[in-house]
This record gives sequence, C-alpha cells and structure tokens, in this order.
Amino acid sequence: MKNRRIPMIRHLVKTRSISTQAELRRLLLQEGITVTQATLSRDIKLLGIVKRFDEHGGQRYFLPEEQGVSNISYSKLTRILRDSMVNMQTAQHLVVLRTLPGHAHAVSSHFDGLGWSDLVATIAGDDTLLLIAKDAAVAHILEQRILALLE
Repeated sequence: MKNRRIPMIRHLVKTRSISTQAELRRLLLQEGITVTQATLSRDIKLLGIVKRFDEHGGQRYFLPEEQGVSNISYSKLTRILRDSMVNMQTAQHLVVLRTLPGHAHAVSSHFDGLGWSDLVATIAGDDTLLLIAKDAAVAHILEQRILALLE
C-alpha cells in the first residue's frame, strides 16, 4: 500500500492546494487509499512536505522541490524576528517593523531572501524596517504572515 500511497501524496500535493492533513486524507480516500493520521504525518515528514504561504497569502503544503526557499530561511527569519522585533504597524501598503537597535538590516536581508512576489521592497534603517507591499490588502497579508511566523 505504501508503494501506491507515497506517489499519490506527492501527486496530490503537487497538483492541488491542500492546507490540512484532514483534507489530504480525504483526497487519498477518494483515490481509494485509506491512511491513519499518524501514518500520514510520518509520510509527510518522510517526503519533506512543509506548510508555507502561497502566492495568495494562504498556507498550503509544498514538496521540497516546490518551496523555492529552504526551511532554514524561514527558521532563521522566525528566530531573528522573535529575538529582535519590538512592534509592527501597518499603514496603507506599508508594514513598519521596529527592531532592537542595529537589527533592522539583518531582518530586511532575511525578508529579501524569501522572494515573496507580493513584497515590492524592503528599506532598513538602524531599528526600523519598512516592507513595501503592492497594495493595502497585500500589506495586511504580509502582516498576517509575520504574525504566523511568530506563533
């Protein structure tokens, strides 16, 4: 059964926007594959599947080759945000992050490395970082992504 299940999981994650294990289990069941939650969790880990933000601001599963950005990039950004971010405000199409003195450039560099298509630019001072979004709705999505990284 594993010989059929693993390729089907890869196919479903690659061709569908799947955001939960329950959704993936349901799709597998439609394909005639019954799997427990524990087995599915092990399969997801085995395949290196991770949940990331997509181009629309929602979270979904990605195969390692689809991610474009390594897990290390996200974990580094999460760590540096937790260690240095003081507060965050959104104004129109701008997200303003306040950091500890001297940290804004490092945080900015991590954001630039993610390659988020809806992030137009970052500008960093000593303790302030400006994220410029395409519009106000996207700025709100960026704010939500940052909050999700901090959870």
